[in-house]
Amino acid sequence: MSDQHDRHDNDSPVRIKSEEDAPGGLHDVRPDNRLTKKIDKHVTSRASEAGQPHEGDISNVLEERQAAHQAKMNEYRETHEAIMNVTSNQYESETEYMQTQHEEILRLHGDIHRLQGRNRELEAQKVTLKSMISEMRRTADETVQLLKSNLSASEESEDAARKQCVELESAYSLALSELEVYKQSKPSFEVDDSTVVGKWTQLDNAIVEISSEYFRAHLQMKSFSHNQKTLYHSICGNAGDYIENRTLAPFFFRAVIWHVIIENVFLDSFSIYGKGTQEVAKCVRNNMSPTDVVYISWRAETAIYLDRGRTEDRAKQCTEKIVGNLATKLPQKHLTTRDQAIFRAQLVVISQRAAGLASIFAQSKAIYRILRRGPDSPAVRFNEEAMEMTNQLREGNSIVEFTTRPGLTKAGDAEGKNYDQAITLVKAGVCC
Repeated sequence: MSDQHDRHDNDSPVRIKSEEDAPGGLHDVRPDNRLTKKIDKHVTSRASEAGQPHEGDISNVLEERQAAHQAKMNEYRETHEAIMNVTSNQYESETEYMQTQHEEILRLHGDIHRLQGRNRELEAQKVTLKSMISEMRRTADETVQLLKSNLSASEESEDAARKQCVELESAYSLALSELEVYKQSKPSFEVDDSTVVGKWTQLDNAIVEISSEYFRAHLQMKSFSHNQKTLYHSICGNAGDYIENRTLAPFFFRAVIWHVIIENVFLDSFSIYGKGTQEVAKCVRNNMSPTDVVYISWRAETAIYLDRGRTEDRAKQCTEKIVGNLATKLPQKHLTTRDQAIFRAQLVVISQRAAGLASIFAQSKAIYRILRRGPDSPAVRFNEEAMEMTNQLREGNSIVEFTTRPGLTKAGDAEGKNYDQAITLVKAGVCC
């Protein structure tokens, strides 16, 4: 063993560390063999005395202790790594938790701000509601006062309504009594044909007179108003040729006067009783045919009552209306002041005679029809059975230029019968 130890000492030098590895600049050294031997001998001796293992056993012990130490170190290292892993995971978990808590805190802050804003809104609404409640209370008080006032007025109105009902019942009873009297004495109107023809002739004579006296003058179309020119051309397309001819002008203005009277009086006989009555008659006529027996009977009976109650003022208003229509359609600039006064007086006569004829047409149960060549109507040839030649403007011409006097026919009789039988009372006067 001693030899082996010596061989070990000699052959296996102890390398402490290289110069590069050793801290503090340690060098490779070889131990003093003498000292080593002494130590080994001493150790061996002491070990023998103590009953301890020798050098080989010590190496084993050292290796075991080194292995145990290494195992312990490995255990510590594993424990440290486990602790570090746990600590890292815990740190990440804690970090994630803190982030979550931070986000939750931010959310709570947002909720707090929203709740504060909502609280401010509720406070504002609270103030508004208080104001509304105050206003509603005031309105309720006013409503109560108004209801009390209306109740009082309603009671007064109810009394007035009762009184009015009594008056209406009385008026209704009176109307029934008058209706019975009316049924027993139904109004009637009769006029013979000669009377109608005579009045028609009188009207035409007045028109002939004023036309011959005041329109046999040098007249120019350019001196007339636009409305007058439009009217004249609607009556005859060649109106200018007749108006500017002193011989033919009176014939043309007879046609103009008749046209105005027909349009404003004869087309609706109720026009002579006032605008209100005219509107009522128009409504009735729109719902029934003018040739309907029921309408004719209503028209005649209504006109009889209206004519009986027609005052002088109403008749004067009607005349002035007709005169006004005539005056706007006829030229007067060529007349002197004296002539204008006479001219207007003659227009009054014409208007009164026209209104008288319209009254007859309205009250009679017979149907009177006026025959003429209307404005813008197609060409009409002369017919001896219904026309008379007033003047032939051109030799051999049979086309009617205009109507100087309209014709008049009658269908039915005063009893409201025989409407299928028509007769010509007056032939139309025409210029060809």
